[in-house]
Amino acid sequence: MNSNSRLKKSSDNNSENLCISFFHAAQKISEYGKALGIRITPAIDSTLPEFRKLSSNDQQSAVEKIEANLDVFASVVASGGKLTSPNTIAWMACQKLGYTPPSDFFSKLTDEDVIEIYSKDGLHQFANLKFFEICSYTLEQLYTLPWHALWQREEKDVALLMSLPGVVLSPDHNGTLEVLSRDQKVKESASPFKYETRYQMRFIAPLICRDTHKKMGMIVSERALLEGPLLSPSEEEALLESFYQEQESVGFSADLTLV
Repeated sequence: MNSNSRLKKSSDNNSENLCISFFHAAQKISEYGKALGIRITPAIDSTLPEFRKLSSNDQQSAVEKIEANLDVFASVVASGGKLTSPNTIAWMACQKLGYTPPSDFFSKLTDEDVIEIYSKDGLHQFANLKFFEICSYTLEQLYTLPWHALWQREEKDVALLMSLPGVVLSPDHNGTLEVLSRDQKVKESASPFKYETRYQMRFIAPLICRDTHKKMGMIVSERALLEGPLLSPSEEEALLESFYQEQESVGFSADLTLV
């Protein structure tokens, strides 16, 4: 075996190990959701076709990200906390990601809030399990596809959301910013069910990196409600079957249904 063949085999083995690690973490997160009555789908196809399209560096990043999220949930449970508590989840997520949030953020949270964390560059880093009550994407999709391709919003709503990081990350801003935006209509672009939600951003706050003492991230409190009629199990299966057929036409077969 020449050196090129050995390098390819090593690369293939590393990619396979990353697939296994990703799917294992996705299954564990799904189990945490199931215990709360929240359906979280690891993947539509357990061979992870979208994950395999990523470069080796992006595969490694996706595994690190999903394992970091899993670590947050596992640590909350191990400490006797509740996965339904936004305060507990937000605090643990900040601890695990190396951030210090402003203290006034926590006093504004309620059990109905979706909590998300982003890097200063707008890369998604964390979402609490409440997020999956209004999201039908699989974990594979969420961790591998560009977020701007997953949802549709009106341009004026996108403009508002894009303007907020510049405000809270500026040197002159301290503490939590109250947004209380008007209700926005958000629709999934690339899922079988095309969930539509009525979304409101409530608060956004800067996150300070504990190592550099600089603003390196943002934490967001949101509310979202599903709109439209709820799908029956038979309607969901019909949509899934149609989605599977579309995916098969481009080269992969679905062997994992929703759990």
